[in-house]
Amino acid sequence: MKKEIYCGFDMTEFNRIRDVLDNVGIKNTYKVVDLVTPSCMMSRLNGIRTASGADTSASKAMKQYYVYVSISDYEKANIIIRKGR
Repeated sequence: MKKEIYCGFDMTEFNRIRDVLDNVGIKNTYKVVDLVTPSCMMSRLNGIRTASGADTSASKAMKQYYVYVSISDYEKANIIIRKGR
């Protein structure tokens, strides 16, 4: 069984947490949910994407990141992640 250790919109924090867990040998899995994709055409019409198609900061914030660890590693992972801030 897995337990969610992180859920948020900050890619830097997502990567930091995964790096910390990897460095101490705690196995983790992740999921990235793109909240823009279903309405990509509408996003372009509303100016969230630039003319070149590159994401602006508004569309980057539309990705939600999740990190999971095993239930048996959850407490250890939580302590290690909090120390690393």
